[in-house]
Amino acid sequence: MPGTDDYPKAIFYDSKTTIFDWDDQWNRAASELVDKYDADVDPAEFRSHWGKYMAGYFLTAAFGEYRDLNPCIRDALVDTFNRYGIDGDPEDYTHFTDLYDTVQPFDEASDALERQQQYAEVWTFSNVESRYLEMMVDKLDMEPDYVGTMEDIEAIKPSPYAYRTVLEQNGYTADEVLYCAAPIFDVNGAMAYGMQCAYLNRPEQAWQDPQRDPQYVISDLTELADMLEDGEISAPERSGPGRRAE
Repeated sequence: MPGTDDYPKAIFYDSKTTIFDWDDQWNRAASELVDKYDADVDPAEFRSHWGKYMAGYFLTAAFGEYRDLNPCIRDALVDTFNRYGIDGDPEDYTHFTDLYDTVQPFDEASDALERQQQYAEVWTFSNVESRYLEMMVDKLDMEPDYVGTMEDIEAIKPSPYAYRTVLEQNGYTADEVLYCAAPIFDVNGAMAYGMQCAYLNRPEQAWQDPQRDPQYVISDLTELADMLEDGEISAPERSGPGRRAE
């Protein structure tokens, strides 16, 4: 059942760090590798640089030639080994990928998303290989109306092609759909494409200012469910790629 003004018709979610808690996977993989090589580096620092290098490769793939996530994680690990003078094996990136089956939804996710489905479709699209997203979605106690990955369409957020393709596959336009994500690049990309955004800034998340002001800021997915039930989500007054946030 859509809301009173028929907006949003769908809530378009990021997956990792938004619905699913990805941090433990990164932390455990980094700690395992630091221990394996008896490296003189703090695991948190190792993880931080590994993630930053990965993001660089990933953004290059988003706006250049498509690559799956795994090669980006592997190449970023090589860069991290080199940074700390570790003679590591590039295939050690599997310390990370082998932990996908341990990734859990945030505590409130299943209940909050099910409540939201009373007002709008719930989608999730992930910058990850399909088999890994399936592992994560299987842990939800609800079924999203749409589940898609970069591997399905060979496009990576924040490329506008990724947002456009998901909208087209579901038959909606940008001004009919609310976007929700924790990663700041994803919020910026979706808003630049013309969707209103709910920026998910969990209490443990260090606040980062989006390049555009998000229409809504929430601390968890339950808050967005409450806002839908209370009629606090309004349709955009104007839309389109590059829409300027008020």
